[in-house]
Amino acid sequence: MPSGLTRRTFLKATGATAAGAYAARALPGWATSDRARVAVTTPLSTFQYGDVQLLDGPMKRQFDENHARFLNLDDDRLLKVFRQVAGLPAPGLDMGGWYDLSGFSLERHDFHGFIAGHSFGQYVSALARAYAVTRSADTAEKVHRLVKGYGETLDPKARFFAGYRLPGYTYDKLSCGLIDAHEFAHDPRALDIHEKLTRAVLAYLPEKALSRAEQRARPHKDESYTWDETYTLPENLFLAYQRSGKAFYRDLAKQFLEDDTYFGPLSKGQNVLPTEHAYSHVNAFSSAMQAYGTLGSEQHLRAAKNGFEMVSAQSFATGGWGPDEAFVEPDRGMLGDSLKKTHASFETPCGAYGHFKMTRYLLCATKDSRYGDSMERVLYNTILGAWPVQADGTSFYYSDYAATGKKSWHPDKWPCCSGTFPQLAADYHISTGDQLSVGWRGATADQRIAARRIHALRPHSRVGRAQSHGLGKRPEDLGCPVRRLRAHRSHLEGWRPARGRVPHASSPRGGRRPALEPSGAAARPACSVRDLRVATCFRQSRIASRRVGRQAGWRADRQTDRRKAGFNAAIHEHPGRKLQHVCAAEVLRRMPERSFGSWCAPFQSSSTSACSLMGRSRPLDGFAARA
Repeated sequence: MPSGLTRRTFLKATGATAAGAYAARALPGWATSDRARVAVTTPLSTFQYGDVQLLDGPMKRQFDENHARFLNLDDDRLLKVFRQVAGLPAPGLDMGGWYDLSGFSLERHDFHGFIAGHSFGQYVSALARAYAVTRSADTAEKVHRLVKGYGETLDPKARFFAGYRLPGYTYDKLSCGLIDAHEFAHDPRALDIHEKLTRAVLAYLPEKALSRAEQRARPHKDESYTWDETYTLPENLFLAYQRSGKAFYRDLAKQFLEDDTYFGPLSKGQNVLPTEHAYSHVNAFSSAMQAYGTLGSEQHLRAAKNGFEMVSAQSFATGGWGPDEAFVEPDRGMLGDSLKKTHASFETPCGAYGHFKMTRYLLCATKDSRYGDSMERVLYNTILGAWPVQADGTSFYYSDYAATGKKSWHPDKWPCCSGTFPQLAADYHISTGDQLSVGWRGATADQRIAARRIHALRPHSRVGRAQSHGLGKRPEDLGCPVRRLRAHRSHLEGWRPARGRVPHASSPRGGRRPALEPSGAAARPACSVRDLRVATCFRQSRIASRRVGRQAGWRADRQTDRRKAGFNAAIHEHPGRKLQHVCAAEVLRRMPERSFGSWCAPFQSSSTSACSLMGRSRPLDGFAARA
């Protein structure tokens, strides 16, 4: 890369011009296999999974954990429910939780057997993407075994879905898994099985995408049968068309675009989000963006852009949204009120997965770096802190931002978040704050392009004076939204704890500073706040910790009621006012089972850059709201 080419200039250039021959091998924004099957060629493109290498840090750790977990999950357990319905021998233990065939009771609030086999397609998708990253022969073989095993259970009428609670929901995930198995793991059977499944499952789907209100208006056995998500189907149907060339999929995708009650009003600026299920309706924006890319529909691009703004206007400072899995009415203080009413603040793995997809599509289509900033905010403040999926299906689900919140596991085994988490961890390789530069502004979460000399941003060893090693430019020259990472990070290059002491955070009003001493060529820290374990970065590149601390009445007493400490002065909504300086979260000390949610202000975030959480050698460990 020429030394005079800035990162921001590189971003503004089209993929073909800026990346040269490499862009010809990069995935377009729609991840299509044939560009002739799309109407819009996006100005930015994602790199292929295998062309990005994660360095040591929380992103790589999460990818490795998820890859190992599902690579080693017994095939017979995964296929058991499908074999049972098909009347085939079904060896192996039950998966348990949501995944099993029976046990669900809405009256008892027992979700055992809620959606049998619901996440099978997601696990296949995650493994296929992991193979594209690692080229592991064991991973490819497992994908092929699972696809073959599932195909053996599929009859021409797809009897598995007879009387099934949420056929559209589970079909969408099976669809994703099969087309990813074809695209990334090169499974020769996957597309044939996908077509057989799709044609058979139509008997169990409605004639069009139904909103939840429309489902409730139709006859149903109980309320749970009104929770289907047929409005998310078009994304994977459009992808199936692009990867197979069969117009059947394109026409079916158009049939299930929810234009009448969702995308149509959104494209006109009407906010129809309040009370709707949060994650699935954010996920539906990916269908709108596929409609834009495949059909050239400007209406659906406007719907996705307007929807993003409406979601942002009611997001927590962490980037999370949808308390109790529902959007709230704007400008009524309901987001702030949720901190006192619920512990289900943000459906983290699913919400982050949908948010990443939405912002990745929009960034590729518009080259607007705000979408990268939004993606980065959600990365640092939510999903990077999620606990890994356990061998028995125990999963992390909700971020708890309540004043009395704490971090906890979801009570049910193998919930929906156990499927989106491994998919998202693989997608770290194609999802970046500025897309083409693949550079997260976090030292332990950097990425590096292996195939070309386009390097990720890494903070220089001089704390607070971050530079791009790959491009040789200062942040000011690169036009980064966060110009200086003015946070004390003991684990940055060139810094080590003095005399083996572990740094700690203290009150701005007094107390010890973290004991640090320079190592090698490093100079003293650029800021001597006293000192924050967690800090946020703003466009204005300022963290006025003492001033903000005084205004908030921060006290260092460990026994101080946490609901009164920190930034409770800022946890209310500010309708109609765009905040220039709001500190999202500042934590007195490491609190292993506490949420920092009571310090997280719901605010209109368009005027801030990413809320980057920084501190400790394992940045985010021990914070409940890191979820």
